[in-house]
Amino acid sequence: MLLDKNDIYELDRIKRLNIINSITGIKPANLIGTKSKEGVNNVAIFSSVVHLGSQPAQLGLLCRPTHTRKSDTYTNITDTGYYTINQVSTSFVRQAHFTSAKTAPEVSEFDVMNLTPENLNDFYAPFVQQSSVKIGM
Repeated sequence: MLLDKNDIYELDRIKRLNIINSITGIKPANLIGTKSKEGVNNVAIFSSVVHLGSQPAQLGLLCRPTHTRKSDTYTNITDTGYYTINQVSTSFVRQAHFTSAKTAPEVSEFDVMNLTPENLNDFYAPFVQQSSVKIGM
């Protein structure tokens, strides 16, 4: 299949979404946990966590452009400097997927999606208790 820029823009929304989302292959699913300056926990699913290096340990998180609306995740990270990366497992994959829904900044996706925030070692941002692999950033 050969598509140019115009072909891609003219595709049905769902077909375009499926092609673009799968073109790079298998992607990880991670929940990014943050907390606002006002103390509201936030959790959102991301497939854009990448490994950059192991010595020193370096991971990267890509966020969508923020020129129209800054996401709560992006705002919380830039305001506080803290976030967590939590692996998604099959036991809560459906809940994790729905964390991408838009909610008001004062509403915690942990509550809406029935996930449990976990505070570890006085780290500012919340971890996802249901996740078996998690790291504070």
